[in-house]
Amino acid sequence: MQWLEVPQVFERALKTRKDLLAIHINPRSSIEDLAAALFRKVEPSNESLYSFIVTAHWRKFKVELKKQQGVQWFDVDRYYDEQTDDWADGSEEILMVFVTYATSGEVESVSAICLPELIRLLGWDRKTMRKALRLRRKVKGLQFKVPVTMRALMKGNTPPFQLLYTADPDVHFQMEPKTFLKRLPPETRALLDAARPIVQAALPDAGERVYEGYRTLSYGSSPALCDQVVSLTPVKGRLQIAFHRGADLPDPTGLLEASKGQQRVIRIKRADQLEESALRDLLQAAAAPPPEA
Repeated sequence: MQWLEVPQVFERALKTRKDLLAIHINPRSSIEDLAAALFRKVEPSNESLYSFIVTAHWRKFKVELKKQQGVQWFDVDRYYDEQTDDWADGSEEILMVFVTYATSGEVESVSAICLPELIRLLGWDRKTMRKALRLRRKVKGLQFKVPVTMRALMKGNTPPFQLLYTADPDVHFQMEPKTFLKRLPPETRALLDAARPIVQAALPDAGERVYEGYRTLSYGSSPALCDQVVSLTPVKGRLQIAFHRGADLPDPTGLLEASKGQQRVIRIKRADQLEESALRDLLQAAAAPPPEA
Protein backbone atom coordinates (compact mmCIF):
# COMPACT_ATOMS: atom_id res chain seq x y z
CA MET A 1 0.00 0.00 0.00
CA GLN A 2 1.26 3.50 -0.87
CA TRP A 3 1.38 5.79 2.16
CA LEU A 4 1.46 9.55 2.49
CA GLU A 5 4.79 9.82 4.28
CA VAL A 6 5.99 12.47 6.70
CA PRO A 7 8.84 14.25 4.84
CA GLN A 8 12.17 13.20 6.33
CA VAL A 9 13.35 16.80 6.62
CA PHE A 10 10.59 17.47 9.17
CA GLU A 11 12.66 15.74 11.88
CA ARG A 12 15.00 18.75 11.67
CA ALA A 13 12.19 20.98 12.94
CA LEU A 14 12.68 19.62 16.47
CA LYS A 15 15.09 21.20 18.90
CA THR A 16 17.97 19.16 20.34
CA ARG A 17 17.47 16.06 22.46
CA LYS A 18 18.80 18.03 25.44
CA ASP A 19 16.07 20.66 24.90
CA LEU A 20 13.33 18.02 24.64
CA LEU A 21 14.50 16.27 27.80
CA ALA A 22 14.17 19.59 29.63
CA ILE A 23 10.49 20.12 28.68
CA HIS A 24 7.99 19.73 31.51
CA ILE A 25 4.29 19.46 30.63
CA ASN A 26 1.26 19.68 32.86
CA PRO A 27 -2.41 19.43 31.83
CA ARG A 28 -2.75 23.22 32.02
CA SER A 29 0.32 23.93 29.85
CA SER A 30 -0.65 25.90 26.77
CA ILE A 31 -0.13 24.32 23.38
CA GLU A 32 1.64 27.53 22.28
CA ASP A 33 4.25 27.15 25.03
CA LEU A 34 4.76 23.51 24.08
CA ALA A 35 5.25 24.42 20.40
CA ALA A 36 7.85 27.05 21.34
CA ALA A 37 9.73 24.52 23.49
CA LEU A 38 9.53 21.77 20.87
CA PHE A 39 10.32 23.38 17.52
CA ARG A 40 13.30 25.41 16.37
CA LYS A 41 11.21 27.82 14.30
CA VAL A 42 7.44 28.04 14.73
CA GLU A 43 4.76 30.69 14.24
CA PRO A 44 1.02 30.68 14.95
CA SER A 45 -1.49 30.14 12.18
CA ASN A 46 -4.83 31.88 11.74
CA GLU A 47 -6.26 28.92 9.86
CA SER A 48 -9.03 26.82 11.41
CA LEU A 49 -7.60 23.40 10.51
CA TYR A 50 -4.09 23.77 11.92
CA SER A 51 -2.50 25.87 14.64
CA PHE A 52 1.12 26.39 13.58
CA ILE A 53 3.51 26.91 10.69
CA VAL A 54 6.74 25.06 11.43
CA THR A 55 9.90 25.62 9.39
CA ALA A 56 12.54 22.95 8.77
CA HIS A 57 15.43 23.72 6.40
CA TRP A 58 13.51 26.59 4.79
CA ARG A 59 10.49 24.37 4.12
CA LYS A 60 7.25 25.33 5.83
CA PHE A 61 4.83 22.75 7.26
CA LYS A 62 1.22 23.09 8.36
CA VAL A 63 1.09 21.52 11.81
CA GLU A 64 -1.64 20.63 14.27
CA LEU A 65 -0.01 19.87 17.63
CA LYS A 66 -1.57 17.62 20.28
CA LYS A 67 -0.31 16.67 23.74
CA GLN A 68 -1.49 13.43 25.28
CA GLN A 69 -1.10 11.58 28.53
CA GLY A 70 -3.88 9.02 28.12
CA VAL A 71 -6.87 8.96 25.77
CA GLN A 72 -7.63 11.95 23.57
CA TRP A 73 -10.80 12.60 21.58
CA PHE A 74 -10.14 13.41 17.93
CA ASP A 75 -12.69 15.68 16.23
CA VAL A 76 -13.17 13.96 12.85
CA ASP A 77 -15.86 16.16 11.32
CA ARG A 78 -13.73 19.26 11.81
CA TYR A 79 -11.87 18.17 8.67
CA TYR A 80 -14.88 17.36 6.49
CA ASP A 81 -16.58 19.88 4.21
CA GLU A 82 -20.28 19.11 4.00
CA GLN A 83 -20.74 21.49 1.07
CA THR A 84 -18.25 19.70 -1.21
CA ASP A 85 -18.91 16.25 0.31
CA ASP A 86 -15.19 15.73 0.70
CA TRP A 87 -12.38 16.22 3.19
CA ALA A 88 -11.61 19.90 3.69
CA ASP A 89 -9.45 21.56 1.05
CA GLY A 90 -5.78 21.44 2.05
CA SER A 91 -6.25 18.81 4.76
CA GLU A 92 -3.87 16.45 2.92
CA GLU A 93 -1.02 18.92 3.58
CA ILE A 94 -1.47 18.97 7.36
CA LEU A 95 0.91 17.10 9.67
CA MET A 96 -0.53 15.92 12.96
CA VAL A 97 2.16 15.99 15.64
CA PHE A 98 1.48 14.13 18.89
CA VAL A 99 3.47 14.60 22.09
CA THR A 100 2.97 11.95 24.76
CA TYR A 101 4.12 12.72 28.29
CA ALA A 102 4.43 10.99 31.63
CA THR A 103 2.52 11.88 34.80
CA SER A 104 5.73 13.55 35.99
CA GLY A 105 5.56 15.88 32.97
CA GLU A 106 8.53 14.60 30.96
CA VAL A 107 8.07 14.17 27.21
CA GLU A 108 7.94 10.45 26.36
CA SER A 109 7.66 10.67 22.58
CA VAL A 110 7.04 12.95 19.62
CA SER A 111 5.45 11.42 16.53
CA ALA A 112 3.99 12.74 13.28
CA ILE A 113 1.51 11.51 10.71
CA CYS A 114 -0.15 13.03 7.65
CA LEU A 115 -3.74 13.94 8.49
CA PRO A 116 -5.42 11.76 5.80
CA GLU A 117 -3.51 8.72 7.06
CA LEU A 118 -4.65 9.35 10.64
CA ILE A 119 -8.27 9.61 9.52
CA ARG A 120 -7.90 6.37 7.55
CA LEU A 121 -6.39 4.56 10.56
CA LEU A 122 -9.31 5.71 12.69
CA GLY A 123 -11.68 3.98 10.26
CA TRP A 124 -13.38 7.03 8.76
CA ASP A 125 -14.01 7.49 5.05
CA ARG A 126 -16.48 9.45 2.92
CA LYS A 127 -19.15 6.78 3.23
CA THR A 128 -18.89 6.77 7.04
CA MET A 129 -18.89 10.56 7.13
CA ARG A 130 -22.00 10.85 4.95
CA LYS A 131 -23.83 8.42 7.21
CA ALA A 132 -22.78 10.43 10.27
CA LEU A 133 -23.92 13.70 8.70
CA ARG A 134 -27.35 12.25 7.92
CA LEU A 135 -27.63 11.29 11.58
CA ARG A 136 -26.66 14.80 12.67
CA ARG A 137 -29.49 16.29 10.64
CA LYS A 138 -31.81 14.34 12.92
CA VAL A 139 -29.89 15.04 16.14
CA LYS A 140 -28.87 18.71 16.23
CA GLY A 141 -25.48 19.50 17.75
CA LEU A 142 -24.22 15.94 17.40
CA GLN A 143 -20.41 15.72 17.23
CA PHE A 144 -18.23 12.97 15.84
CA LYS A 145 -15.17 12.35 17.99
CA VAL A 146 -12.96 9.27 18.08
CA PRO A 147 -10.95 8.20 21.15
CA VAL A 148 -7.25 8.01 20.33
CA THR A 149 -4.47 6.46 22.41
CA MET A 150 -1.25 7.20 20.58
CA ARG A 151 0.90 4.34 21.84
CA ALA A 152 -1.75 1.78 20.90
CA LEU A 153 -2.44 3.39 17.52
CA MET A 154 1.24 3.57 16.58
CA LYS A 155 1.83 -0.10 17.33
CA GLY A 156 2.14 -1.83 13.99
CA ASN A 157 1.38 1.36 12.02
CA THR A 158 4.82 2.54 10.90
CA PRO A 159 4.33 3.65 8.25
CA PRO A 160 2.39 5.91 8.21
CA PHE A 161 3.36 7.07 11.73
CA GLN A 162 6.88 8.42 12.09
CA LEU A 163 8.51 8.44 15.51
CA LEU A 164 10.60 11.63 15.68
CA TYR A 165 11.78 11.46 19.29
CA THR A 166 11.58 9.13 22.25
CA ALA A 167 12.99 9.46 25.77
CA ASP A 168 13.12 5.66 25.99
CA PRO A 169 15.72 4.11 23.65
CA ASP A 170 14.01 0.71 24.03
CA VAL A 171 10.75 1.92 22.47
CA HIS A 172 10.30 1.12 18.78
CA PHE A 173 7.49 0.16 16.46
CA GLN A 174 9.46 -0.78 13.36
CA MET A 175 9.68 -4.00 11.39
CA GLU A 176 12.44 -6.41 12.44
CA PRO A 177 15.60 -6.23 10.24
CA LYS A 178 15.44 -9.95 9.38
CA THR A 179 11.91 -9.48 7.99
CA PHE A 180 13.07 -6.47 5.96
CA LEU A 181 16.01 -8.42 4.51
CA LYS A 182 13.85 -11.37 3.45
CA ARG A 183 11.83 -9.08 1.19
CA LEU A 184 14.83 -7.97 -0.87
CA PRO A 185 15.99 -9.53 -4.17
CA PRO A 186 19.17 -11.63 -3.80
CA GLU A 187 21.58 -9.21 -5.55
CA THR A 188 20.42 -6.26 -3.43
CA ARG A 189 20.48 -8.25 -0.23
CA ALA A 190 24.07 -9.34 -0.95
CA LEU A 191 25.26 -5.72 -0.89
CA LEU A 192 23.29 -5.02 2.26
CA ASP A 193 24.64 -8.14 3.97
CA ALA A 194 28.19 -6.99 3.14
CA ALA A 195 27.61 -3.43 4.39
CA ARG A 196 25.89 -4.19 7.69
CA PRO A 197 28.89 -5.60 9.61
CA ILE A 198 31.08 -2.71 8.40
CA VAL A 199 28.60 -0.12 9.69
CA GLN A 200 28.00 -2.02 12.92
CA ALA A 201 31.75 -2.24 13.59
CA ALA A 202 32.07 1.54 13.19
CA LEU A 203 28.94 2.22 15.29
CA PRO A 204 29.03 -0.52 17.95
CA ASP A 205 26.65 1.31 20.31
CA ALA A 206 24.04 2.14 17.66
CA GLY A 207 20.79 0.26 17.34
CA GLU A 208 19.81 -1.20 13.96
CA ARG A 209 16.24 -0.37 12.99
CA VAL A 210 13.98 -0.51 9.96
CA TYR A 211 12.19 2.61 8.77
CA GLU A 212 9.71 0.84 6.53
CA GLY A 213 8.27 4.03 5.04
CA TYR A 214 11.75 4.93 3.75
CA ARG A 215 12.65 1.26 2.97
CA THR A 216 15.82 1.79 4.98
CA LEU A 217 18.00 0.12 7.62
CA SER A 218 19.14 2.86 9.98
CA TYR A 219 21.67 3.14 12.79
CA GLY A 220 21.40 5.53 15.72
CA SER A 221 21.24 5.90 19.50
CA SER A 222 17.43 5.64 19.64
CA PRO A 223 14.49 4.97 17.26
CA ALA A 224 13.94 8.73 16.80
CA LEU A 225 14.81 10.07 13.36
CA CYS A 226 16.77 12.93 14.91
CA ASP A 227 19.14 10.39 16.54
CA GLN A 228 20.01 8.49 13.34
CA VAL A 229 23.63 8.61 12.12
CA VAL A 230 23.89 6.33 9.07
CA SER A 231 21.29 4.52 6.98
CA LEU A 232 21.43 1.84 4.28
CA THR A 233 18.84 1.97 1.50
CA PRO A 234 18.63 -0.63 -1.31
CA VAL A 235 17.78 1.00 -4.65
CA LYS A 236 17.42 -1.11 -7.83
CA GLY A 237 20.48 -3.33 -7.59
CA ARG A 238 22.66 -0.87 -5.71
CA LEU A 239 23.02 0.33 -2.14
CA GLN A 240 22.84 3.90 -0.94
CA ILE A 241 24.71 4.76 2.26
CA ALA A 242 23.37 7.97 3.78
CA PHE A 243 25.22 10.03 6.39
CA HIS A 244 22.61 12.09 8.20
CA ARG A 245 25.11 14.82 9.18
CA GLY A 246 27.27 14.28 6.11
CA ALA A 247 27.70 17.98 5.35
CA ASP A 248 29.78 18.29 8.54
CA LEU A 249 32.08 15.33 7.80
CA PRO A 250 35.63 15.60 6.38
CA ASP A 251 35.64 14.12 2.88
CA PRO A 252 39.08 14.65 1.31
CA THR A 253 38.52 12.04 -1.43
CA GLY A 254 35.11 13.41 -2.47
CA LEU A 255 33.12 10.21 -1.89
CA LEU A 256 30.03 11.99 -0.61
CA GLU A 257 27.30 13.26 -2.92
CA ALA A 258 24.86 16.00 -1.99
CA SER A 259 21.38 14.93 -0.94
CA LYS A 260 18.67 16.56 1.21
CA GLY A 261 19.70 19.23 3.72
CA GLN A 262 22.69 18.07 5.80
CA GLN A 263 22.50 14.53 4.43
CA ARG A 264 25.19 13.20 2.09
CA VAL A 265 25.19 9.82 0.31
CA ILE A 266 27.50 7.24 -1.27
CA ARG A 267 26.12 4.96 -3.99
CA ILE A 268 27.49 1.42 -3.86
CA LYS A 269 27.23 -0.81 -6.95
CA ARG A 270 29.88 -3.42 -6.11
CA ALA A 271 30.88 -5.10 -2.86
CA ASP A 272 34.56 -4.12 -3.29
CA GLN A 273 33.57 -0.43 -2.91
CA LEU A 274 32.76 -1.20 0.71
CA GLU A 275 36.43 -2.00 1.34
CA GLU A 276 37.67 1.51 0.53
CA SER A 277 39.55 3.08 3.45
CA ALA A 278 37.91 6.46 2.75
CA LEU A 279 34.50 4.92 3.47
CA ARG A 280 35.76 3.47 6.78
CA ASP A 281 37.15 6.91 7.71
CA LEU A 282 33.78 8.53 7.01
CA LEU A 283 32.00 5.97 9.19
CA GLN A 284 34.44 6.59 12.03
CA ALA A 285 33.92 10.35 11.72
CA ALA A 286 30.13 9.89 11.69
CA ALA A 287 30.37 7.85 14.88
CA ALA A 288 31.84 10.79 16.79
CA PRO A 289 29.31 12.73 18.95
CA PRO A 290 27.82 15.75 17.15
CA PRO A 291 28.85 19.21 18.40
CA GLU A 292 26.50 20.88 20.83
CA ALA A 293 23.86 23.00 19.07
